[in-house]
Amino acid sequence: MTEIICQFLATPSQTFDFETVLEGSTVTVRQFAIVRLAQCVQTTPAEQLSQAAISILYALLNEITRFGEGSSKHLLSKKNQPPTNSTSYALPRKVADLSEAEKRQVCINVLSAIIGVAVHLKDEKIISQAFSMLMLQRKAYSIPTTASLITGLVDLALVSSPTIFDEVVTVLANYNREFLIVEDKQIWQAISETQLSLARRLGGRVGLYPLYLNNLLTLFLDNGSKIQRLEGHPALTHGIDIPLGRRLGCLLPVLQALLGHDDFNPQLGPPAEMIVSLFRDVWFLCVMFGFVSDAMWLREFQEALLVIAQKTPVLVIESATDYMDSDLEYNSVLRAGHTSSSVLHHLQHALTDIIPDHASDIKSLSYSQLVFLLTVYHVETRRSMMGNTCYMLRYFMGGNVVVGPVHACLEAILDLVVSDYIRISTVKAQHQALDNDIANQIRSLLPLCCHRLHSVHSLAQRITDRIVRAFPQVFSRKELVCMLLELAQLLWRSCAAEFRDQYNPVYHFTSARANVTLELSDNYDERQQLCGKFSDAANTWLLLAIDCCSLEVTCILQDYLGDTENSNMILETAHLGRSIALQIGKSGSGDPLSIKYCPHVPRIHIDSSSEFARGFTSKMFHIGGISAINMFSAADPSPGKHVHVHQISQCLQQAAAFIISEQEVSLDLIRNIVRIPVYAFTPESMRIGINVWNWIIVERTDQQESLMLEMLAAWTWAKTQRKGLFSPVMDIKDPFVDKMTYQPSDGETLRTRHRAASLLFTPHEIWIRFITSHFFAIRHKNKHLVNLAIFLLTRSFENAHLMSTHPLSRLPRFQLVYLGLVILKSVQLEAFAEHRLRTLVYDMAFSWFELPPCWQYGSWKSLALFELNTLIKVYHLVQQDVLDLSHLISSYILPNMSTNKTKDDIHRDHEKAKLLLLLLLENEIYRMNIWCTPLDEYGLEDERVLHSLATTSVEKSLATNDAWKDVIRYAWCRKEKMAIRLADRFQHPIVAQELNNLIANNSLDVLDVPEALVLLFGDGIQPTAKLDLKHLKYWAPVPAITAANYFLPAYGNHPLVLQYAMRSLEYYSVDIVFFYVPQIVQALRHDEFGYVERYIMKAGQVSSLFAHQIIWNMQANFYVDADKGCERPDPLKPTLDRIIHRLVDSFDGDDRQFYEREFKFFGEITAISGYLKEYIKYGQAEKKPMQKKRLDEELAKIKVDVGVYLPSNPDGYVIDISRTSGKPLQSHAKAPFMATFLIEKQKEPESTAMKLLQNTSSLSLPDDTLADSAGDQTVPTRTTSGDEDDQDTQAYRIWQGAIFKVGDDCRQDVLALQLIAVFKNIFASVGLDLYVYPYRVVATEPGRGVIDVIPQSISRDQLGREKVNNMYDYFVAKYGGPQSIHFQRARNNFVQSLAAYSVISYLLQIKDRHNGNIMLDDAGHIIHIDFGFIFDIAPGGITFESSPFKLTTEMVRIMGGDAQQQPFQQFSELVVKAYLASRPHAEKIMQLVTLMLESGLPCFKGDTIRRMRARFQAGKTERAAAQFMLQCIKDSYENQRTVMYDYFQKVTNGIPY
Repeated sequence: MTEIICQFLATPSQTFDFETVLEGSTVTVRQFAIVRLAQCVQTTPAEQLSQAAISILYALLNEITRFGEGSSKHLLSKKNQPPTNSTSYALPRKVADLSEAEKRQVCINVLSAIIGVAVHLKDEKIISQAFSMLMLQRKAYSIPTTASLITGLVDLALVSSPTIFDEVVTVLANYNREFLIVEDKQIWQAISETQLSLARRLGGRVGLYPLYLNNLLTLFLDNGSKIQRLEGHPALTHGIDIPLGRRLGCLLPVLQALLGHDDFNPQLGPPAEMIVSLFRDVWFLCVMFGFVSDAMWLREFQEALLVIAQKTPVLVIESATDYMDSDLEYNSVLRAGHTSSSVLHHLQHALTDIIPDHASDIKSLSYSQLVFLLTVYHVETRRSMMGNTCYMLRYFMGGNVVVGPVHACLEAILDLVVSDYIRISTVKAQHQALDNDIANQIRSLLPLCCHRLHSVHSLAQRITDRIVRAFPQVFSRKELVCMLLELAQLLWRSCAAEFRDQYNPVYHFTSARANVTLELSDNYDERQQLCGKFSDAANTWLLLAIDCCSLEVTCILQDYLGDTENSNMILETAHLGRSIALQIGKSGSGDPLSIKYCPHVPRIHIDSSSEFARGFTSKMFHIGGISAINMFSAADPSPGKHVHVHQISQCLQQAAAFIISEQEVSLDLIRNIVRIPVYAFTPESMRIGINVWNWIIVERTDQQESLMLEMLAAWTWAKTQRKGLFSPVMDIKDPFVDKMTYQPSDGETLRTRHRAASLLFTPHEIWIRFITSHFFAIRHKNKHLVNLAIFLLTRSFENAHLMSTHPLSRLPRFQLVYLGLVILKSVQLEAFAEHRLRTLVYDMAFSWFELPPCWQYGSWKSLALFELNTLIKVYHLVQQDVLDLSHLISSYILPNMSTNKTKDDIHRDHEKAKLLLLLLLENEIYRMNIWCTPLDEYGLEDERVLHSLATTSVEKSLATNDAWKDVIRYAWCRKEKMAIRLADRFQHPIVAQELNNLIANNSLDVLDVPEALVLLFGDGIQPTAKLDLKHLKYWAPVPAITAANYFLPAYGNHPLVLQYAMRSLEYYSVDIVFFYVPQIVQALRHDEFGYVERYIMKAGQVSSLFAHQIIWNMQANFYVDADKGCERPDPLKPTLDRIIHRLVDSFDGDDRQFYEREFKFFGEITAISGYLKEYIKYGQAEKKPMQKKRLDEELAKIKVDVGVYLPSNPDGYVIDISRTSGKPLQSHAKAPFMATFLIEKQKEPESTAMKLLQNTSSLSLPDDTLADSAGDQTVPTRTTSGDEDDQDTQAYRIWQGAIFKVGDDCRQDVLALQLIAVFKNIFASVGLDLYVYPYRVVATEPGRGVIDVIPQSISRDQLGREKVNNMYDYFVAKYGGPQSIHFQRARNNFVQSLAAYSVISYLLQIKDRHNGNIMLDDAGHIIHIDFGFIFDIAPGGITFESSPFKLTTEMVRIMGGDAQQQPFQQFSELVVKAYLASRPHAEKIMQLVTLMLESGLPCFKGDTIRRMRARFQAGKTERAAAQFMLQCIKDSYENQRTVMYDYFQKVTNGIPY
């Protein structure tokens, strides 16, 4: 059958064009035969199908050759040769007997059959082969055959793979180019129709759209450019009937058909640079050829131009910041155009006709700018006609269109486009044909009205205002009103974010309700201006809408206010969107006759508030009833189930409504309505509870006492279960008793801790505010409720010792104190009760001052200001506190149950307590004020009050030593811990002296206060001191580093002191003491009685890692001149040798094997340096490849045993080595090298903060919530189905580079990075989001060490070698312009790291800060490396680097360019805060350095500690310290000596700057 059909197709006949029916469709006989032929081929077995089909196709192709339409050698390559069994279907008649028409018919049949079979079979191999066969001799085909081939390629393209499709459309484009100036109507018509047909039929093949679009746009440009070149040579186009312009324009309908597909939208999203360029050049040609302006062309192509304009992306490349100056001026299409003066004048005249008000600007424009502006005008007017007028705003979104003539002209064109849009829309509106056009435009414009760029949001608001004024009814649509109000709220949230997290800007704000996300700048001033402008505009637009659609808009506003399901009403108590809705709603509802047309009464403003509120509450009532039915019908009673906050809200609201409406109320219902929010104990649940409790109290005053009794029981439950304020889970530790790590700062962990602490204390803070408010309401009318409040406070104050010590607990603590003072002031109590309550209130306040002074935790500015305000109110109440004691109903002698204490004694005691509390509160207020506004003298909150405090200072009133002694002694009598803390708060010498005397004489009273011992000992024990140390062995342990210092001679080797120091070291886990290995080794210098050695031996038995590290450190300390030949042994060397031998000998079993494996592995690696040293004698160019080859060979030999690790990574195991990663490092006489290791580490166990966050992410009530009591929930845990321990210890692997140094003493780097790690812990302890990277360095032998490589970073001098002019240019190139979010995020990281390193550099006097020692990581952090010059030494003794720290012009430029910019202000604030946070720990930091003074390190030249103490400004107040650090910033700002040092390094060492 196959042969018969092939012969039929190869035989001329008039029947081929006849029509028949195939499967219900009308087709020609030719098409019918081709389908049947394909079906016959399909009957071939699957494995032979491709071969059989290709054989038939080749046989058919041979028929074309017989008619002379192809070369007799048509098979040009072996690849394309037919199978050997291919057949020829010879005709019964000779070829010579056939007419030309019959020959053409056979050729057309054959070509159609080849294409048809491939299309029907849809086999990629067959399609590819068919296309290749057809293209072999395409130039040899006759004109009709070529036309037929071109037409048939459409079907082939539609079933092709993207690769073949691209080849097909390329062939069509080549035909178009070839016949552009060839007069052949048949071919040209076939090309045009084929391209158009393909574009129309391509629907659904989304992946092929871009290929065809790129092809057509490129073809249009090629043909246009060719026509431009031919315009000056008319002889070349002579005889062509169809004008070349029309031939070019024929591609416009093709583009129209392609872009007309609804699923193809190249204008959306960020387009590729190439597509933008192609579209732009196509439109340039359209302008230059007059397609967009000449009436002749408009009649023919206007419809196509409209569709193309609608789908055209913005014609500028947003990433190109100098677009107008480069890309546009050198555009190939524009350069090929006529740029004569007459043409230029014509373009100027054309643009002036469009925007006559800008004639002066137009005269200054170049030819390319004129064409560009005309192009934009024609594109955007047509886009506007298609219903999209806001798209043009994209021209203002990049950095490519700046202020100038072009910008002004673009704005004018935008105004014209909007005017045209409004005019067209007005015409449509008159015929009721607007549909959703206006609404869609407003929906697109509203987010642009909040764009981060000023030019964009200003223009967007202007456009929106014009449209809304023309069509105010557009805001009668619910979704638009919702979006408008939600955007207002998002802008408000962006402004409030400054006070939520001051130094970590949030860039994206999302409303799920309106399904919109805003991306905003980190500049808070810009955010506030934008929020104000948008709020004003929103009010204006809604007022316009409510004037014409009053009832509809009012109803929408009521629905918006009542939609609690899709809003965070519980969380967002300040909501700008709802405030606007409420304000507008009052002005629109109601009867105008009673509102507008009524008497005018002075100072009286009547609005429709009552009507608006009535409608709102009515709707809420009925909606609430339905939602309650739905909620209870869908309720899941299973215990322990997580419930959504809205479910709790609805449940409690319904229960409260039931209580209010029923005459008899069940006490169980009241009990549960109190306990449910408290048992959940989240901020959301407590806010819900307070709303419900208030509602019940107001509506059912008879139930107040029952409610408050249950609340008292719930408060007691929260205290017993250690919830919130009474929880110990977030208690703050001294940074020196916490584990120190050599890891980069983790901002996310820090923010997690802050969120967890906020979640922990906020419920109590909300609850206390409710109790305080309720007390003010009932204090003068219900004695029983007052007594309940007093009882609650009494129970709380008696348990003050159970309260959290976290800094965020300060607010709820002093809220309780405030309430207690208010009660004392406003309620007359019986004398005994008054005295008892006052004593408890003062003790409660004093309990806070028993803790070490702490700064505000985190960067929550609004909370800090609220705390400051609360403290000021407490201060005023204490000032006003007066003893009464006049109301006596007892026969007992006045209080305190003491017969020898008179009323006068109590008055005197109260005055002393009051003076002490005022002194402490004053100090706390000043500290808080400094922290809130480190750059100003007074804070933002109540400056007048703060100034008053400064002028009437209690501290200043204590003018004599005797006055201070009285205060200190009274504090000691009241609370010894509080007295000890006075030394931390007040810098007067008498404070420390008096406390020293008190401690010495009353040591038993402070055995639980290690800080007391520190005060007693000071910097050492004087030989003449007469101290009674018999109780020392019972004293609470001091931090490990302090204990290590007690082994120094300054403490006299007193046996009791040494025993205490030993016990303190043993008190802490080895993981904590591990960090102080270098100091422990140095303590051996004065270990006369062997305590340190004994500790080392015991710790080595506990931890093999500790033993290994201490051995390496001891080995590194063998010689004083470790980097100069090891000729001077350290006097400590014999001791170190002995201890090492003892340690090694003590290993047995697994410990011995572990030691041998580890030291063998590390020894093999470090031995490589010796092999590389053999090549030092060769020249640099010669030795480097030789060293690299040897390094790879030696790395390949190393076997990685189980459990081995790098000394710099003791918390992970080496799994493998990258055998080819080795890199010899440059050195004249040494052979350091770098290698990369695969290290497996264990994830840290889940922190308490993270567990707390997980448990409050959704509300889960205890299974017995409704029972009388609940189980212990002190530390909530998450229930999972898997093994939680396995999850917490999950392993992960990283590639870590390490540098192996030989001949360099690394011990100084070890010390510097150890101190940087300490500062990291200090910053984290106060919640300061600063960044440092204390990478690990371990000195392992004399002159040898291992250094971790900082990943994903580049040194500043490498930037210079790569010809990057400065750091600012690097930031712009890597992250985008200053307006981009990527740049701003990187800049914020830069500020946080620069602030941290600036403070550290000053305190440690880190010098040699040339550009080779400063790194930048991929996130924008600055990182300091190489600490060869710290403390007392500088390079070569040269004092170039006299500034406190390095702060160059390029750094300032990244931070905005001057000191007034927000980033620089934040840098200054962070520097001051980092300095203030470090000062309380100055002594322990100096203790860490003191132990190293005799190590022989070159950085110690004498007087190191004295100078270091001066840098900490010891003895100065916090404000003085803050001012001192601000002066350091000024001294460092673009310091010329820093510039000179960078120049010196460039001249001497070739380090760019």
